[in-house]
Amino acid sequence: MLKNSSQCGITLIEVIVTLAVVAILASIAVPNVGSMLRTHQMNEAQETLMQILKSARTNAVSNGTMVTVDLTSSNKQVNVTYANGNSAPPVYTFNNDVALGGNVSFVFSPNGTASPASSVVMTSTADSTLTRTVTITVSGLITATR
Repeated sequence: MLKNSSQCGITLIEVIVTLAVVAILASIAVPNVGSMLRTHQMNEAQETLMQILKSARTNAVSNGTMVTVDLTSSNKQVNVTYANGNSAPPVYTFNNDVALGGNVSFVFSPNGTASPASSVVMTSTADSTLTRTVTITVSGLITATR
């Protein structure tokens, strides 16, 4: 039987095949998106911590005072306290996907040095192999390791 050339459209089979291809591609992409989001969260947490530490060091030097940065693993907060007793509300709270390796306090002196020299290890709660490290040397140098 001859088809009328003015008829246009797609068949049900073409729709089903197209949906199957889309479903296969989506099933491949979804795990990668989750991993990408976790990596982004860890990178963001590391960058934020580095900014807080650098800001605290800068404040210590520019104001000629001691500045303490406290990281608390139980409530995942970063607090900054100045030598005159002033403290800001929690400067940052890590989201639930980031676990801190433990409690640590850094004290920046007016000459920019830090005490103690130490590292903060952050681990993804969803993927324990995904870690980020921020290291502070006695000289006050702050570095990141991925």
